[in-house]
Amino acid sequence: MAAHTVDSVCARLRAQPGALGARSPLTLNAYIEGYAAALAHHRVGELVDELGHEAFRAWIDARVVMADQHASSLNARSVVCPETFALLLSEDEHAAFETFIELRLACRRELGAAARAMPHQPWSEDASLFDMIRLVRARPGMYFGNGRVENAWSLVNGYLAAEADHGLASLQAARMRDFQPWVEQRYPFARGQPWFRAFRFVAALRPDEGIAAFSQDFELFVSGAPPDAPDPMTATLIANIVRHANRE
Repeated sequence: MAAHTVDSVCARLRAQPGALGARSPLTLNAYIEGYAAALAHHRVGELVDELGHEAFRAWIDARVVMADQHASSLNARSVVCPETFALLLSEDEHAAFETFIELRLACRRELGAAARAMPHQPWSEDASLFDMIRLVRARPGMYFGNGRVENAWSLVNGYLAAEADHGLASLQAARMRDFQPWVEQRYPFARGQPWFRAFRFVAALRPDEGIAAFSQDFELFVSGAPPDAPDPMTATLIANIVRHANRE
């Protein structure tokens, strides 16, 4: 079966951005990671990057001029990547999504025949969908630069899309589709809305904790807890109150 490419994924999401939750180069990256992880997990091929990540990053790096005080810093260049450069050049993340894709096209034109297609290496060679979610839960900042729940939504949709594209099925994917009605029962105000919006609302005052809110409820769901189950912090508080009352 022919491998899918990063460019084909970008073209799809350019036409149907709903799978990203929020149109951004960061959520695009999350979707690509989910897609690549599914292919690796099911061993059905690889997601091919027509540019190769390192070549694209080097092309971007050559266009960033550092001031002397920044150039001498060991970490100054660590933040330079295609996604952050697209954000730098754009008014907002929505525009940065288009900028990122245009940068890819410009890089391919300039490199021409020198561009070398490379497999996109996923974070884990054999991560299931739930494994990927738990990796992100542990260190969302390391993987995405922030803890916004739209990244988790994109990651999941990328994984599910890869399975659908290749005629694959997994129990975890089937279970994940049951998560939406579970969330709608838990948060009636979010009925009819994709689950990431429920957690974005819950974490409205602290958007970078959106993935934490999602992860907490996701673990409840996976454990078989009903939608009205108390969150772990509340459950612990209740248990301590009961324990204290019994001692008296």
